[in-house]
Amino acid sequence: MAIGAVALVLGLAGCGDEGDPGADETASGANAVEAQDFRFAPATVHVPVGATVTWRNTGGTDHTIKGPGFFSRAVAPGARYDHRFAEAGSYDYVCTLHPDSMRGSVVVDP
Repeated sequence: MAIGAVALVLGLAGCGDEGDPGADETASGANAVEAQDFRFAPATVHVPVGATVTWRNTGGTDHTIKGPGFFSRAVAPGARYDHRFAEAGSYDYVCTLHPDSMRGSVVVDP
């Protein structure tokens, strides 16, 4: 039984949290955005209140994700950043390293 508890704790420790740019889980589904070489795809994502959006850097250079109330550190190629959206609204964001070409928005539906 103790082994099962340890496995459960270790399994939970592997889950990505907000600001966890080193997690190696793959972003997928409707709440996923890829930071590709100098663009976000999709540029706009719709999620329900309480959803977590995962940005995964699938490009070859570092990127950041900065919007109202959230700002990642530099996300290296292959890494990710997660943010949970607790309130409905539209959240425009930008890569501060490439602001002319990398912009997107998260629309949080009530």
